[in-house]
Amino acid sequence: MSLELADRQLRSVRHRVIRNAGGIFAHQTALVRADRIEVARAIGQLFGVPYIVADTPTANCLTLRPPITPSNASRLPTLLL
Repeated sequence: MSLELADRQLRSVRHRVIRNAGGIFAHQTALVRADRIEVARAIGQLFGVPYIVADTPTANCLTLRPPITPSNASRLPTLLL
């Protein structure tokens, strides 16, 4: 039984991958369609922080609140409603 090195032929494979990487990535992005991408959209602003709602079925289950900062800490009970 003989043992072989793990990186026996990786040098030639590495050069082929690096040389063809630009073409590989260009071909993969050519197959992406615009109707398969979900884009988040801003629907309003409160305290300068935009509320983001994603176009997913779980978006209606989420309640997004603005962050608590020293300027709005006095209104904490109203922010958590």
